[in-house]
Order: sequence, then C-alpha cells, then structure tokens
Amino acid sequence: MTGRKQGGILAHSEERIQMNKKDALKGVLAKARALSEIPERSDEQNAELEGHMAEAKGLRNDIVRDTALDEFTTHISDEVGPDKPAADAKSEVALGYDGGMRGRPVMHADAKGWESTVKAWKSGDKGAKWGFDVRYKADVDNSVAEHGFGTGTFVGATPGDHQYDGVVSPFYYPGIIEPPTRTPMVSDLFAQGQTNSNLIRLVKETFTSADNNAVNVGGHGVAATAEGATYGAVKLEISPVDWPVRDITGLLPVTEDILTDIPAMASYLSMRLSKFVQLAEEGELVSGDATGNHLEGLLSLTDSTVDTQGGFDIDTAVLRLLARTYKRSFMDPTWVLMSPMVWAQYVTLRTNLNGGQGAFLSGVPSAAATRTIWGLPITVTPVVPDDKVLVGNPAEGMIFRNGGMRVESSTGYGTFFGEGLVAIRGKVRTAFAHFRPQAIGVLDLSS
Repeated sequence: MTGRKQGGILAHSEERIQMNKKDALKGVLAKARALSEIPERSDEQNAELEGHMAEAKGLRNDIVRDTALDEFTTHISDEVGPDKPAADAKSEVALGYDGGMRGRPVMHADAKGWESTVKAWKSGDKGAKWGFDVRYKADVDNSVAEHGFGTGTFVGATPGDHQYDGVVSPFYYPGIIEPPTRTPMVSDLFAQGQTNSNLIRLVKETFTSADNNAVNVGGHGVAATAEGATYGAVKLEISPVDWPVRDITGLLPVTEDILTDIPAMASYLSMRLSKFVQLAEEGELVSGDATGNHLEGLLSLTDSTVDTQGGFDIDTAVLRLLARTYKRSFMDPTWVLMSPMVWAQYVTLRTNLNGGQGAFLSGVPSAAATRTIWGLPITVTPVVPDDKVLVGNPAEGMIFRNGGMRVESSTGYGTFFGEGLVAIRGKVRTAFAHFRPQAIGVLDLSS
C-alpha cells in the first residue's frame, strides 16, 4: 500500500472519528440546554447538568485539538521530505478554523528541534513534545497585523492549564453568573396594593386626653356617673394624613455593541437593574427618613413602640418589646426582623451552667439553626442595622405601587444616539402608608 493511499485511509478514519465527536457534542449540549431551562432544578438535575458541561468541554477540547494536530501533521508531510532539509520548511501554519475570533490564528514553530519534531510526527507519534508560539493575524486598517497570542506545549492527549491558549476555543457555561445579592424580604411583611395616583390619603381618628392614654381608659371624659349627673365630655379628632408616592429610579448606560454581540446581555441587565431598584426600595421601607423624596421607613416612625435592651439577653428583651407593642397597639406582633449578626448572637445563647458555657438554648449545633423566637418567624436581612430589632403586625400599614416595576431602554437619552449608547432605566413608584405606627416595635441594642 502506498504512503499516499495509506495516508488517505487514515485521514478518512480520523475524519469519521471527528464527526462522531461532533455529533456527541451536539447531543450533550442539547441535554444540557434542556436542563438549564428548568426554572427550579433538583440537586440531581444540577449534578446531571454539571456532568453534561464537563463532558461537553472535554469533547470540544478534543475536537479543536485534533483539528490543529491533523492540519499541522499534513503541513509537515507536504513541506518536509527525505530530499528537503527540515530547516528549509515553512515554520508557520495557518489553522483552518478561527475559534470564533475575528481574524486568522496561526501556529509559529521555532527552528530549534524542528528536525526531531518532524520525524516524530511523521512516524505518527502524537505524544511527542513540541514547542510552538501561537499568533493572531487580524485585519487592521486594510493591513495585516501580527500579535503574540500566547504559548503552549502539546504533551500527549491530555490538555493542561493554558496548554492551548489562543488555539482552543473556550467552552462557555450557559448564562451570566451574577454576584451575591440579598433578596428583598421586607415588603412581603405587609399588605400590598396598587394606585393610579401620586398621593395616598388616609382619614385617621385620634383620641385626646389629659394623660395621653385615651386608648387605654376609653377616652377622656367617659366615666361612671351618678343618676342625673352631667355626662362627661368626650373629644375626638379626625384628620387626613397624606402619604406621597415616591419615585425610586436607576439608569444604566451600555453600548449598543454589547447588546448586539451578547444576546443574553439585555435580559441580564434588565434583571439586575430591577433587583437594584427593589433593594433601594427595601432600604427606604426600613430606613427612609420621610425628608425630601424619601419614604417614611419603619425606623423613622414618630409614634412607634420603642424599647432598649438594657441588661437583658436578646430573647428577654424581644419578649418585653412584644408585650409593650401589644399594650400600645392592641395588635399582636406576628414577625420579627433582625440582621444576620444579631440572629447569630441570638442562636448562640447558652445556659448559665459551667460559667455560661452550657447547652445552646436554640438546640445543638448539628441541627438546623432556628429562625423563630417566642413562636414568631424571624426574617433575617442585612438591611436592618446590627443595633436594632424590629417587630410588627402586617396590619400596621400598606405598601402602594403606581404601575409596578418598569424597565425601559432608549438611545434618545442625551447624546447617546450619536455615541452608540443605550440607556436602560428602572423605576418603581412607591408609597408606604402607616395606619397604626404603634404596632411597630423597635428594640435598641446599643443601650
């Protein structure tokens, strides 16, 4: 059998193997895509997805590596022969694929060790060690510019870290990974409604009495009287209270190119901007000071129930606050709000045995840490300061929104159209109406 015929058979066999690998890659990617589209995956499905990703990465690396090796082997067979000195052979090989890059990557081999490399490759030893430099030829101003694009070494069939930099196209994990972001929780503690106005107006009734405790005594002037005696005078005050709708907004400028080049970028940026606006709204619900364009948050209520920790442990201080809140509002608190650090301080309380190093009151460390206190659920969120604990009842107030969350984009902002930029803006219009501020209890841990 002639060398040319034998080479044709080998080439056909290797081409068939390549096709099998490509078909296998398509099948694995289809399975991975189907799993990635499941909104809430189980642990087993996540493990299966990771397995498909690893398998797809290995198949893709094999396909690209084999393509590079086969094309370089062909080049050596064509350029180097028994009657042609190896030193005269071309040392640059243009690869027949672009790896998804704009331009043409090339493999540039050093002259040193060329002859031994040729012999090894012609003998079919693809495990031979061979040094090369990968460069990138790209059109720049109608000229060809050549740039260093990394170096690497082929060693057997197993790729190492950065072994094929610039030659092997990376395998991209589906989607964009967002950084850690807290989940908005405070708005879920209250009733929520819609409005088409910019103002929420409440009509509230206020009892007045000499001792400022009209709710407890039934109203100043109401008392037991003798037959025929003059009735006591009762005074009530009813007045409107306004809660304006406030705008909470954010604007994100991006280039048109990034939205065009990365199909998933538009939805990702919209999702992130919506989350930023939601977090800003939550900050207003807790800490807004009612000045300027701010909401009146829970920590700024003028008639909330306030208490201090004093010398009590957190659990005792919270119970005292629950009692005081009920005494002033006649509404039982149904939730407790605290920061992660305060919650950790609470669950690590111990009995007084062994000098305060007894058993943990919340249970053994091997069990799940409880998120309840005095039978009430604890909402843990960093939006609450580390020196405060809040308790409350959902009927204390109501959150109104005009139109809900809106995310829009336009090139008509300022000079963006001429600069190739797009403005993505997020907006929510919110009012926080407080019906009975006495039903919100605030525990100060700093004193």
